[in-house]
Amino acid sequence: MKEKEEKEEARIFFLIGIRRSGTSVMRKILAASPDIDTMLFEPHPLWHSVMMNHFKRFRGPEHTKRIEDFRNLGRNGKVAGAKIVFNPGIDALDFIWLERVFPEAKFVIIFRNVDDTFQSYVNLDKNTRRGAIPKHIYSPMFNWLQGCLWYFVETHKDKAVSVNYEKMVEDPEKELAKVWKLLGIRSPKDLSTMVHTPQNWKTKDQAQTFRSVAESVVHEEMPPEIKEKMEDAEKAEKKTTPAKKNQSSGTPKISNARPGRPIKINSLKAKK
Repeated sequence: MKEKEEKEEARIFFLIGIRRSGTSVMRKILAASPDIDTMLFEPHPLWHSVMMNHFKRFRGPEHTKRIEDFRNLGRNGKVAGAKIVFNPGIDALDFIWLERVFPEAKFVIIFRNVDDTFQSYVNLDKNTRRGAIPKHIYSPMFNWLQGCLWYFVETHKDKAVSVNYEKMVEDPEKELAKVWKLLGIRSPKDLSTMVHTPQNWKTKDQAQTFRSVAESVVHEEMPPEIKEKMEDAEKAEKKTTPAKKNQSSGTPKISNARPGRPIKINSLKAKK
């Protein structure tokens, strides 16, 4: 009696992170490993198929084919990966569908501190048609999303690993050792020459704050430094927007608004 042949498990992974957080250099490093056969760069058709997969009425054969084609790249001793990045915002939470569509996949999630990421984002987008949003709007969304990504790592330790961008710049061999272990691949021979200190580099103490900020967002706590920045932004907004303008508009004033927390709306008093 012939033994039933076991189906070979697909060796696939995703590199994900917030845009301008170091995903490009991380992709370059991963692609240079001798064990990586394919490292896709922001495969939008694949991402679209992943999104459509959880809508039965939109799940067509072309989406199924894209998903299976990617899965089959990671067979026969080969490892296949794809880099997918997100802008801070509600749509970024759809990253969870990657794990649900590809339950066998591993995840490398890169984190970077908010100040450097924001500056890199502004430098790239400030002169584009869409422009760059102000930091007091960007930061809460950034911290909230990083908190969600961090929570994913903490609850999927068998298939996900976090990479601290700042630590990677300082000591790539040490920081990326956990990546090679998770994916079962070898490090590139010229790793030390592939990582460079960026121009908008902050101090080491500032660089290491991402974990505490992300964890506090997960536990619905507002870090003092973020609270202080938001309060400063609110004061600046009040100076540029007179209180009389709000009263004359007939619109209820929203107070105590914080990301991920209930808001209080003060009812309008009836005019005598």
